[in-house]
Amino acid sequence: MREKTFRIMGIDPGSRCFGISILDYDLETGVLTLSHAETFYAERFLNEHSQENILGNRGARHEKCKQFLIERLHYFQPELVSCESAFMKLKFVSAFQSLVEGIVMARQAVWEYNTTLPLFLVDPPTAKKAVGAPGKGGDKEAVRKAINKLIKEKRIKTTVSIAALDEHSIDSIAMGYWLFLNWQNELKGIL
Repeated sequence: MREKTFRIMGIDPGSRCFGISILDYDLETGVLTLSHAETFYAERFLNEHSQENILGNRGARHEKCKQFLIERLHYFQPELVSCESAFMKLKFVSAFQSLVEGIVMARQAVWEYNTTLPLFLVDPPTAKKAVGAPGKGGDKEAVRKAINKLIKEKRIKTTVSIAALDEHSIDSIAMGYWLFLNWQNELKGIL
């Protein structure tokens, strides 16, 4: 752990687009800062000669996402990690399987990074509500608008351009913020 900062990584798993974000909580000032957010596009790192192709198209993408996540875990060294949990929409049943595989991959990456670090799962409606967006319904921009409101209200500082982020990075911020609120609630009276 950085001496005065508690770090949380949020993950929006997918086999094509894999979003992560980093929230840093300053233990002295009580300021929460969004210090990093990005989306990894697995297909950009695969070609016809990629060794991972033996796993099939989706398996190869998941393997590249796993390698990316392990690299980022070592670089950012978070104290806590949260990830979107599996949810099923009847219109997109095949997406459910990919999401489950993505969660398993994320759990393996976290385990490989640190066997004592749990991976907390949160369903999308709960994470959206944590940042102040509608849990269900609403448009694709609802989470971005809610995060911008948190920034405007000075509940989150940022070194990241929210306007430049795609929906996967934005969703990962909601995942991390949900875990931050739960962590903060657990420590009421201590911090």
